[in-house]
Amino acid sequence: MKKLIKLALLLAAVLALFTAAASAANDPVGEFAAALLRQESEITVPVRDYDELLTQTFTRYPKVFLYYGGCSYLSTAEGLVITPAYRNTGLNADDVRLVHDREELVAVIGLAMADNALHLDFVVAGGYVSGNDEMNEELTAALARLSDEYALLSMGYFSENWTTYFEDRSGVAWVSAELGLIDDIGPETLRQYKDDTEAKVLELSETLFAQDMPDYQKELLIHDYLVDNNRYDTRFMDDADNHLAYSALCEGKSVCQGYSEAAHLLLEAAGVPSRTISGTGHGEDHMWNCVQIDGAWYLLDITWDDPAAEDGSDLGMKLYDYFNVTEAQLSADHAWDGDGYPEFTATAMTYDAVREKVEADTAVYTDYSAANVRTQSVQRAELMAILDAAAPQDALPAEDAAVPVDAPQRVDVPQGDDTAPQDSAPAPDDLAQPQDGRVMQAEHDDDNAAHHVHDRFVAREQLAERAGQRA
Repeated sequence: MKKLIKLALLLAAVLALFTAAASAANDPVGEFAAALLRQESEITVPVRDYDELLTQTFTRYPKVFLYYGGCSYLSTAEGLVITPAYRNTGLNADDVRLVHDREELVAVIGLAMADNALHLDFVVAGGYVSGNDEMNEELTAALARLSDEYALLSMGYFSENWTTYFEDRSGVAWVSAELGLIDDIGPETLRQYKDDTEAKVLELSETLFAQDMPDYQKELLIHDYLVDNNRYDTRFMDDADNHLAYSALCEGKSVCQGYSEAAHLLLEAAGVPSRTISGTGHGEDHMWNCVQIDGAWYLLDITWDDPAAEDGSDLGMKLYDYFNVTEAQLSADHAWDGDGYPEFTATAMTYDAVREKVEADTAVYTDYSAANVRTQSVQRAELMAILDAAAPQDALPAEDAAVPVDAPQRVDVPQGDDTAPQDSAPAPDDLAQPQDGRVMQAEHDDDNAAHHVHDRFVAREQLAERAGQRA
């Protein structure tokens, strides 16, 4: 009986080995993806249709596209012998996010900004976008969302330089982004500015306005505070930090962008919906706000309500010429692209109406709290929650196939014709196994095998530009 048990266990072990081997042989896509992750210099795959192999590989394992930099390949009776070129070998795929829609795009970029990062890589999957034009539209929309909804985290970022590499059939793209900071501000300085700005918003939330006040009264208090505690001077235009909410809240000097972003942060902390608007004033670049009071939207330009002398000195007075005005009124000396903004036609909450309401109000307000302040940690948690609720991020063929972080860079494309593979012989449907005794023929090869170069996805010069970058 013991001998029979041992024999049965031995047979089971042998069967398991054969099953595992058969399973691997029946999954050429998984084999190929794992080999790419291991940075193998030559990969043999028992299929003939290289295009279909790529399509299925990047569809199932989109993160692998990070590393694929083109290849040459040899088609034989046993299948394909592939010699890949690699890129981004210093990146760990586990640290790179997959993006499937705009919400995830906002979260991925926002978290990079929360870390005051200067560079960001991510992979777009699932056919979310189909080309560079559509990708740029999505990036623009994501940045606008971050500016409106995550203003504290995105503070200091003013431009982005995106490079996108698409695999044109499986709907996957690798996006490499250089995140631009306002000139002369480094990541550590920006981190301190954000911390100081957050502290000031918390302080003012507990002293300047009460949460149980009417929204129009909170707006008036915020307007007056920024005018009274700032001076506008074009001599500060070249000061990088003067364009941030930090300058208006913590330094008492600013230009239009600082006024507008500070107002946006304080209005949000007061529970008053608001946005910033970029355009021109008297033909020059300008920024201001719009606010929602009692369900209607109004335009608010605090900068132009804070007059200054020609020498930049503060005149110590307030105006209300641009407090809750209509589009018709503001367009007399302002211009902007109205797409994506609400209508500004309401007249119920003009300055005169608000002042009359405030003077007649005898209520006592006591809720001086920071209940509506979305600190950096709160905003980070919101963005993480978006990704936690998204599709799984572990689209890799095997945990033990991860690329070592210290792997050497290899970005050279094998020599050969820089065109797409030529159809020198018919291929079986999809990923069919090679037929016994059949060799793919090509007139230009002496060894009765077809040799092609497949590097159209990343051009040779694009690979060269990235050589030696990012360890």
